[in-house]
Amino acid sequence: MTKAKYQLNVKKNVLQNDEGDLSLVSTTNKLKKLEVLIPVYNQEFYCSRIIKNIESYISSEIGVLIQDDCSTDGTFEILSNHFQNHESVKVFKTKKNIGPNGNFMSLTERVTSEYLLGLGGDDFIIQGSIRQLLVALNSDPFDIGIFNCVRADIYTIDHIIFGAAKPSEKLNVHITNKSITNATELNTNNFFTQIATMPGALWLQGVVIRAKLFKLIPKMESSNVDDWGICHNLAVYNLDHSLTVKTYDFIISALTITPNSRGSQWDEQLRRQLSAVVNDWHPLFRKDAFYNVILKKITQLHNSNLSIEEELFNIKNSFSKIELN
Repeated sequence: MTKAKYQLNVKKNVLQNDEGDLSLVSTTNKLKKLEVLIPVYNQEFYCSRIIKNIESYISSEIGVLIQDDCSTDGTFEILSNHFQNHESVKVFKTKKNIGPNGNFMSLTERVTSEYLLGLGGDDFIIQGSIRQLLVALNSDPFDIGIFNCVRADIYTIDHIIFGAAKPSEKLNVHITNKSITNATELNTNNFFTQIATMPGALWLQGVVIRAKLFKLIPKMESSNVDDWGICHNLAVYNLDHSLTVKTYDFIISALTITPNSRGSQWDEQLRRQLSAVVNDWHPLFRKDAFYNVILKKITQLHNSNLSIEEELFNIKNSFSKIELN
């Protein structure tokens, strides 16, 4: 693979490589302790929140990398125009749409900091948590740090970003290891088996990872692979290495589930996860992962308002679309 060549347009502060990727670039070379990665796509609705949230936590030790995946709305224009002169925030745009996982993995290749934290365009850092996070990074080094993250509706998010400086008590009711990362519920003795075989056992919005690991762990090219695939790859790498995992009992991020997103459509998620497990999973984790995906979806169906007939139709439809390599 040839190394991409870059040309700098000083007037617009835009960097374009041979593949056509665009980015706003900083002139500083000072390395950050942590970079927050935010892949975005058609999230113009969230842009004011993204901007406000970023401005509440960036510092000399924390930077932000944003990459737009060829949005059809004004997401890239809003974010790139706002941050065009900001030293701690870089805004990129892909040449073509590469999907959420491809967008995130592409961003990991741009990281220059010691650690990274991945968010979505509808996920936000909790104000007041950054100081605690930096203390952990500087005094208690790890390869993987597990923190609490919470699910919150947009009204709670707005309260966090535009309202009180500290998270409200309402956030605490959203913490549940069944749907969101809760560091205190994870068994560190069996950690890697858990994250490789249990979908949703770990949400990356609550995980800080040593950045160099993304150059070392196995890669999955399949478009079916999502955050869970990254967890699996970390577990596979740990089979021959000894990664340091530490847990911390405080909240660092809040996330929403955007309607019609990949994570909100359970039948499509079932097809995608089973296709990934069948074709891409390590043999040691494959069978348990396969059954755990099915069991989790059955539990979700049991708690849904769908009729049995609707549930059977969706299950049959999902299984018929499983891709076999």
